[in-house]
Amino acid sequence: MKLFFDEHISFRIPRALHQLIGGHGHEAVALRDKFSDGISDIEWITKLGQEGNWAIITDDHRIRKNPAERRAWRETDLIGFFFAPGWRKLDVPQQAAKLILWLPKLEAQIGLVGGGAIFELPVRAGSRLKSLPI
Repeated sequence: MKLFFDEHISFRIPRALHQLIGGHGHEAVALRDKFSDGISDIEWITKLGQEGNWAIITDDHRIRKNPAERRAWRETDLIGFFFAPGWRKLDVPQQAAKLILWLPKLEAQIGLVGGGAIFELPVRAGSRLKSLPI
């Protein structure tokens, strides 16, 4: 499982998660640790799509609304997990703790779906993922 976190989520979260899952053949990477400053959403979406096998965790719902970004996403095999609104009420340590609880379900979902799928990620790990249109 390769998880990419865009700039809408603190870079501290993927760095901490990588310490937990990196030794098990998984990755968690922040945008700022993979790409240079100022990269556009279309550029990183395209580049990750070319690399393949990435799942994106983001709070940037504009990706789903901007026609150019939606088109770029559709041309990839990326799987997306978009934070539900409740995540914004949590501080960084709380978000990290909740994401740790989600990791097994994210891994299972990634194994079940094809690329291009996106889901709303609820705060509560016992909740179900909701499929979203892209």
